[in-house]
Amino acid sequence: EKEDIPDSTIREYRQKRGFDDSDIVVVFVGGLGWRKGCFDILEAAPKIVEARPQVKFLLVGGDDYPGEFENIKSQAEKNGLGDKVFLTGQASREEVTTYMMMSQIFLLPTYREGAPIAIIEAMRASLPIITTPVGGIPDMVTDGYNGILIQPGRPDQIVETVVRLVDDAELRVKLGKTGLEVFNRSFSTKSAIEQLTRIYQKIEAI
Repeated sequence: EKEDIPDSTIREYRQKRGFDDSDIVVVFVGGLGWRKGCFDILEAAPKIVEARPQVKFLLVGGDDYPGEFENIKSQAEKNGLGDKVFLTGQASREEVTTYMMMSQIFLLPTYREGAPIAIIEAMRASLPIITTPVGGIPDMVTDGYNGILIQPGRPDQIVETVVRLVDDAELRVKLGKTGLEVFNRSFSTKSAIEQLTRIYQKIEAI
C-alpha cells in the first residue's frame, strides 16, 4: 500500500525546501550525473520554468561519479536555476519517501539502467513517471499506462512531457494510481511473499 507519511511532515519538507502549495515539484532520485540524464534535465529546465513558472525541480542523491554533484550544482547556477533546482545530496530511505510524497512528477531520463529502485518508490508514492526505455525499465513502466517513456538524450522531450503533465492533473492522477496498482501487484512485500509461496509450492510438487 501507499506509504503513510503524515501531511504535516510533507508540508514541513516542502517549506524547508522553499516550496509553496502552488508549486509543481518534479523529483529525480538517484546518483547525480550524465548517465542518469541529469544534464539533460538542466538543459530542459529553463524552457520548462519559462513556460510554467510554478515548476521546481528536486534532485535527490549524491555523486554518480566523483565530482558530478558539484558540476550539476554549478551548471544549475550558471543556467540561472538557483531558485528552481534544489539538490539535497545523499538522503536516507525515509527522506527519499518523503521527497517523493511531496512531489507531483517523477523524472528519470536515464541512459543506462538495470531495474531502478527509484521507479518502484515512485510507483509506491503514486507518482506519474517520466523515464526512458533502457535496461529493465520497459518491464516496469508501460507508456501511457503507469508512465510516459521518452528517448534518452532528448531534453526537448523532457520539456514537452513535463509541461504536458503539469497541465493535465487528471493524467497525473491516472498514471500515479495505475503505478500504485503495479507496485501492489508486482513489487510490494505482500506480492514478494505470494511469489515465493508459489515457487515453494512448485518445488514441493516436484
